[in-house]
Amino acid sequence: MKNKRGFLLAEETLKIIIALISISFLVYFLTALYFANQNSEELEQAKASLERLEEIILGLSEEESSESDIAPQGWSLFSFIEEERPPNTCAGKNCLCICDEVIVDNALFGYISGRQANECSESGACLIVPNLNSFEEIEIIDSNDGLTKISIEKQNNEISIKEVNSK
Repeated sequence: MKNKRGFLLAEETLKIIIALISISFLVYFLTALYFANQNSEELEQAKASLERLEEIILGLSEEESSESDIAPQGWSLFSFIEEERPPNTCAGKNCLCICDEVIVDNALFGYISGRQANECSESGACLIVPNLNSFEEIEIIDSNDGLTKISIEKQNNEISIKEVNSK
């Protein structure tokens, strides 16, 4: 009589390996689908925030200021000025963008020019603001007072934006 136990063991092992690969692929697919949906919701929030900011900017009179909250949480507000290589969506003009921050380890990779502008072009929302003054990145966080608030001010026909301290 021949020993068939070894043959059955190899066949069962192959079935288990194929099942694990299939389950892994399914988990990957569902995770990718979830994050794609999450990113599209955040992009819609960013576009809605920029639409509110555009209405405020267009409605500002000289020497006037206004406040607004911005979304989505975890993203950042950036200013890009013509000389700083703005995102492609800004067509070389001053613009305001809401996108995810690119984290670059300068010690390991060195300075990589334009990565943030590329991130904002590809997966963020931007608004052309001709007379925008440059400002430091504003991180959008959710605190007890709500989302991050910013102040928009028009002075000498220039638009300045700064974070409002909630203290």
